[in-house]
Amino acid sequence: KIHQRKYFSAIFFQKMTESNEFVNITKEDADYNQYWYSPHTIQTISDEALSIFQSSPSPIKIACLSTPSIFFSLDPVVKEHSYLFDYDGQWLGTPRFVKYDFHDPSNVPKELINTFDFFIMDPPFISQEVWRNYATTIRLLSKSDTKIKVISTTIQENEPLLKELFGSTPAIFLPSLPHLCYQFKLYTNYDSVRFSVPNKELPDD
Repeated sequence: KIHQRKYFSAIFFQKMTESNEFVNITKEDADYNQYWYSPHTIQTISDEALSIFQSSPSPIKIACLSTPSIFFSLDPVVKEHSYLFDYDGQWLGTPRFVKYDFHDPSNVPKELINTFDFFIMDPPFISQEVWRNYATTIRLLSKSDTKIKVISTTIQENEPLLKELFGSTPAIFLPSLPHLCYQFKLYTNYDSVRFSVPNKELPDD
């Protein structure tokens, strides 16, 4: 019976991780170096955003930088307070979409400068130059009187860089990107209970 329970639990977990509307209808575009998170990883990060939003004493504003799978999967109330910054023009016309080119990191709408509390990002490239450009954008968008929260994903080798740029450290939870050929880590600049447990999608080391 114990083995049977484990079997049905595994089946339930598999079904839970197979379904995400964004992933189902949006094809990754190699020209933009797009690799979507798995449905379970999307749900975990979206749930974290919801928890942070609900625990804040006042409404916060969230910037999803190059993370469309997260933006479009957010709780509807949270999404109303969130913006998507991305280069892919297929979302032009979407409410709170901002066309964003990391080659020009200071080119953001003036009305959005110093208005964001929380950032979720996954740059399309892992080089230090690209990450420093994203950091420039975050400095512009961040509220000046608030300690911002940052979630990001990248390779392990970038750990010192993320510590320097955002004060971030690696979480135990590892993001799953099914079509990426190497394993990313997830980093935050704050303590997270949700990210302090392993991702059951991924095999134990």
